[in-house]
Amino acid sequence: GVQKINQIGDILTDSWTPTNTGASRPVIDGRRDFISFRRSSFFIQDGSFVRLQNLALGYNLPLHTKYIRSARIYASGQNLFLITKYKGFDPEVNNQGQNNLNRGDDYDAYPRARMFTVGVNLGL
Repeated sequence: GVQKINQIGDILTDSWTPTNTGASRPVIDGRRDFISFRRSSFFIQDGSFVRLQNLALGYNLPLHTKYIRSARIYASGQNLFLITKYKGFDPEVNNQGQNNLNRGDDYDAYPRARMFTVGVNLGL
């Protein structure tokens, strides 16, 4: 079947043909439902990036009472920001596994989750 269905109009009108040599997409391979499996540099992108993957902050409260020995508040986050020119959602995610010999394709792959944690630890 046809994949990437929401792009069919662009694929049909902006693919290379002998009369459309200025197109930005490679030639259509009609045997493969509008998706060309021919080798092309069109799909190569700069995958360099800077990511803040983990950040944790905590503070021990100077609290000593009859009922509480210690108290600590903390907050942490994962995947807080990503700086990249990569056009996909994440240069580290692909649907082929994390093997260097696999092609990098993030179509139908899950993005990395952004997570936040806050809490309080009490020592009684």
